Amino acid sequence: MCCTLTLAVLLYVAYYLYKHFFPPPDINPKDKYVLISGCDTGFGHALAIELDKQVEKKTTTLHALVNNAGIAISGYIDWNTSEFLRKTMDVNFFGHVAMTKKFLPLLISKRDSRVINICSVAGFLAPS
Repeated sequence: MCCTLTLAVLLYVAYYLYKHFFPPPDINPKDKYVLISGCDTGFGHALAIELDKQVEKKTTTLHALVNNAGIAISGYIDWNTSEFLRKTMDVNFFGHVAMTKKFLPLLISKRDSRVINICSVAGFLAPS
């Protein structure tokens, strides 16, 4: 009981020290635009709807690129065709690379722009 309480207090203090010394960036959304790939469903869709509420005008610069497009492989490798595996790599890896290369000039034009690559947790889950 005493160890649990001590750990909880230490975590609480560490959390507030972290928040004090590393505050979240205060990003003004004015004149910052984000391109999201893979926004049909899930995280990308929710992010697109949320950011759409903040859009006011068109721009020639890009604040962030969110590479969210991806397709899943289900089953063992011998269950999938080579074409399906190639398509999966095209979307999940080469799609991210192509989008980043395509929009890099718009990202470079602003000092604080960023590229966010969303990868699936399924990479850690493999059939045994």
